Amino acid sequence: MATQTAVRKQPSIAECDAMFIRPGTIFEMGPEMINGREYRVWKQGHRMVRPYLIDRMNKWEARVFINAPRDEPYPKDERFDYTFGQIHARALQVAAWLRETHGAGVGTRVGILGFNSAEWAVVWVATHLLGAVPTIINSWVQPDALVHCLKLSNPVLVLADSKSADAVAPYSEDLRAAGVGPILAWSTMEHLKHKDHPTIDLWTISASKEAVIAVATGQDTADLTPQSLGSIFFTSGTTGLPKGVPMTQQGLLHNLKCGQSMIVRAALRAGAPLDMAMALATAENPEQSRALHAVPMFHVTGCGGFLASFNDGKKMHFMRRWSAKDAVDLLVKYNINQISGVPAISSAILQHPDLPADHQLNAAMYGGAAPPERLGADMKKRWPDLVLNHAWGMTECQGLITSFIGPDYLERPKSCGPPIPSNDVRVVKVATRRVLGPNEVGCLEVRGFNVLSGYLDDPGATAKAIDKDGWLDTGDAGYIDEDGFVYVSDRIKDIIIRGGENIASEEVENAVYLDDRVAEAASVPVPDDLLGELVAVAVSLKPGAKATPEDIIAAVAPRLRREARPAFVWVSNDLLPMNANGKYLKSEIKKTVQALYKQHKAREAKL
Repeated sequence: MATQTAVRKQPSIAECDAMFIRPGTIFEMGPEMINGREYRVWKQGHRMVRPYLIDRMNKWEARVFINAPRDEPYPKDERFDYTFGQIHARALQVAAWLRETHGAGVGTRVGILGFNSAEWAVVWVATHLLGAVPTIINSWVQPDALVHCLKLSNPVLVLADSKSADAVAPYSEDLRAAGVGPILAWSTMEHLKHKDHPTIDLWTISASKEAVIAVATGQDTADLTPQSLGSIFFTSGTTGLPKGVPMTQQGLLHNLKCGQSMIVRAALRAGAPLDMAMALATAENPEQSRALHAVPMFHVTGCGGFLASFNDGKKMHFMRRWSAKDAVDLLVKYNINQISGVPAISSAILQHPDLPADHQLNAAMYGGAAPPERLGADMKKRWPDLVLNHAWGMTECQGLITSFIGPDYLERPKSCGPPIPSNDVRVVKVATRRVLGPNEVGCLEVRGFNVLSGYLDDPGATAKAIDKDGWLDTGDAGYIDEDGFVYVSDRIKDIIIRGGENIASEEVENAVYLDDRVAEAASVPVPDDLLGELVAVAVSLKPGAKATPEDIIAAVAPRLRREARPAFVWVSNDLLPMNANGKYLKSEIKKTVQALYKQHKAREAKL
């Protein structure tokens, strides 16, 4: 008689979480009242940023931490190394100077305005050493939005790179009248229009010995708590002026445990015993990782990645602004083995003809936008040992909402993973807010201690986005399957409605990406007198590829239901427009595509 081999049942996400967040483990979670609501919080590890940074900078003191160019006008290829110890020592001096000259301390808002640089890092660390609040302004937005953010947050001082300082210089008097402190550039302004704007050299300023000792020993930080304000970010402002997003000290650090918990989950799902899974998640790599840091640190993803780099002593290679060619040059020159950012960054690196065939990556993380369905498989085909991490999050949640790595992602490439252990996610009907069941599409809502309690000085926006129980309306449409994995279909405002039929842009884009000639794809609506909207797609092609709009339509039509087939395709000669975070600017793409479609229809009418 043949012996049957027992098939091991893979534990569910809930079963895995119950194993490793129970009392007594290093990932223990328990209830805590925050702003009158009960949440699950991490009970072990750092809960405030200052002690975390000091602990990590002391541990990795001799390691090179940052590789970055100096600020413009210096060439981007002239790069310098800074150790953890050097950043710490310089940040102590800057913090002591902030304390002496501007009275900065716990709760004081210090504006940071600029693109990725060692100076940005020094100011950010210095602010946290004081228990003060880094008020992080998006340098990519227009001057009116910059001014709005500064007036809304009212920092006592703003430290900026030269280009950003030049952008706000004409508004200095207006900002001063509104209560915003002085704006100082941390590099020369001589090459810019407002060359006489005040500057300061962060590498030479100093403070009294007493002030440095006070900062180093935390003399003024007795009032700092896990619920103290830890940072202020701003939304991208795609539907109006940016909104301020206050983050707590505890919330700012939540991604550290969440990131490790994804490794524990993956190991448990693969059959590892609990002690092995937790050891794997917390083990220190004896070899320093080398990461490309292309996402701006004024974005929650970029700053979150920077914050996490202290944990394992990673070397961060900063880019001022995204360029696929520059990124590949850095990967090769410095043998960088980790990349992160939006999916477009991974796609661009994967496809770039200058990347040597033998260049090795060992980790890639992306989120912030839906990746092409084929991206994970394509990345693993190129790098079989690559650890892939796909996540979904938003500024209002201080980063992560869902995340997963390894086989779970590859088996569910359309999903963005299950909720992280600290979060609950549900789907509701848009009109009634009725909670929907598995696989029913509606509006995704999230709840957790990492979710903001309210927008900065904007009770109207807060009431519109967050209900009395703390559920945040993410503005994303999607569903949750029977195993608890979340699927984001689209931004609700970006769904194409053709004759009453809802069509997610992701559905169309994934089908287009199956065409090997296509490098980028963005689906947008075009107006139609009969059906209201039709599907249109903007694409750019891979280097050396050739295709007409008709070629693209013919290739994608068999892969889509009739309603979702494109009525119009624009093949761009250039890469599609993106913001500083690498997300496609769909408003700009839609404007261009709709104008071209209008011309196309006018030509048809003349025939």
